[in-house]
Amino acid sequence: MGKWALLLLCGLSGAAVAAMSDPTLPLRLKGQTTVKATTKKAAPLPRLEAITCRDNATCSATLNGQLVKAGQTVRGGYKVAKIDDGTVILERRQQRWQLTMFGQNVLQQ
Repeated sequence: MGKWALLLLCGLSGAAVAAMSDPTLPLRLKGQTTVKATTKKAAPLPRLEAITCRDNATCSATLNGQLVKAGQTVRGGYKVAKIDDGTVILERRQQRWQLTMFGQNVLQQ
């Protein structure tokens, strides 16, 4: 009877330990904390809706419903570097993008 009680106790304690530690969980070092990685999504390029030029000298563009001129900054931190009769050049963080009217491709320069 004593052997059965001992075996029963060993079996129960083993089941309790198995229930507490899940073998499918990744191993962690003692004292290690979990840190979630955060990635910052890049702001989407503004949508070029229209370009208007007056007297072939001053052009403005409509980007995402906002009328802008060269030198202004639009949502997402894009600076309007240049506007001519068919293209708008945007700059951000030392990169350049050329948006064209009716163009299907955005050229990164």
